[in-house]
Amino acid sequence: MAESTAPEQETISISRSIWIDTPVERAWQAVTSDEMLTKWYSPGSIWKIPSLNIGETAEFYLLTNYEDPEADKTLLTAAIEAAEPNKKLTLRWNANPNFPGMLLVTSFILEEENGGTKVTIYETGYETVKEEERQMWLDGVGEGYTAALENLKSLIEKGELLHQ
Repeated sequence: MAESTAPEQETISISRSIWIDTPVERAWQAVTSDEMLTKWYSPGSIWKIPSLNIGETAEFYLLTNYEDPEADKTLLTAAIEAAEPNKKLTLRWNANPNFPGMLLVTSFILEEENGGTKVTIYETGYETVKEEERQMWLDGVGEGYTAALENLKSLIEKGELLHQ
């Protein structure tokens, strides 16, 4: 049998982390509850996660017009690929005609650290984005994840959001 000599495609990912003064169990609830995700992750967008069973479909209704919160939202769906309580939730996003060619995998990773919890959003698959659009996506998503994690920290520690 001949060996394949095709080069492997480089994985392009983005990662953002924040430390939160909270037990890992509380952080886990905030990253797996559709009610909590709807509050801190892209406010104005809506999450629906029926269960954390592997293969279950999560729905994310993305608000794309932040100037008009009542505007139509884009439905994105993802299969739950991993759900390790108090450690990791991984979503494999399904193909969407609004974002052709994008095949992303998003993980929320929790680690106990210094009496609190380090929460990381790690997303792979940006090698599937058109090269001429990739940097724009990485910059925008990076800013979005930074703001989302700041919201998560503020919501858990102070009960309010920093970014609307």
